Amino acid sequence: PGLPQPLPLTAYPLNFTPHQATCPPWGKRVMEALNEVAAFEKTTKENSFERAETAVQKVLDALQRQDDEEQSARLGRKNLQVMDRLAKMQAHKRASIEAIKTSYSKSQRAKRAAKDFHYYAKRANSDLPEAEEVPLYKCSILVGGSTGSCFVTATQLMFVTQLIPVIGGNTVTVLDLIGLEFVLVEASSLLPAGISIRRGGEEIYAFRPSSAAPRLKSFLEIIQATGAPDPITTSNEGGQLYMYGDVGDEGRAETKKED
Repeated sequence: PGLPQPLPLTAYPLNFTPHQATCPPWGKRVMEALNEVAAFEKTTKENSFERAETAVQKVLDALQRQDDEEQSARLGRKNLQVMDRLAKMQAHKRASIEAIKTSYSKSQRAKRAAKDFHYYAKRANSDLPEAEEVPLYKCSILVGGSTGSCFVTATQLMFVTQLIPVIGGNTVTVLDLIGLEFVLVEASSLLPAGISIRRGGEEIYAFRPSSAAPRLKSFLEIIQATGAPDPITTSNEGGQLYMYGDVGDEGRAETKKED
């Protein structure tokens, strides 16, 4: 799927009317401050210099409050734009993973990759159908003194390693992604950064990928989250952002139709 197009800031509601428009020419708060100054001058016994200083301070405070209210509204609109963009990019990542996951019958490359994965998975007694395990990612890895490959599907991680390349036999390890925790391992002077895989706080596997470990960790966490319901629904028209559950079934259906 194509990347979602960013919307301009003006596509989002400001939810603010300038004070100068509702109460010209200076705004309601300034008008109230001027009325206070007029009443103050009739009752105070301060000298003219003190009265002028008090009047200017009241008007200045009123202008500052009006500016703060406008700034708050504009920052809220910017935050809405950022959150909307993040939500759409997250949805795009999930859609991309789902598209690769279901590409077995549509792509010869996906079919070949699935066959390779299934060939090794059978040696680890994995009984999932071949069509349901299209690899999303593959990279070279280092596990202790062994080299090998890491396969990532929508539901599983598979590690195929060899202690002695070509001559030695393969060791195949298959792990379900559900319930796994990924912790970065710092790089050493000779080795790149690695990933420790844990379940229930205990390490069950550790490896060092040829690709950047932080990126792979983020990718694995995105795949884990793909199966969870998306809490944010967005509309491409108007840039409105709705938290899940804030709109009714009819409104949600219209939003999905627009997307």
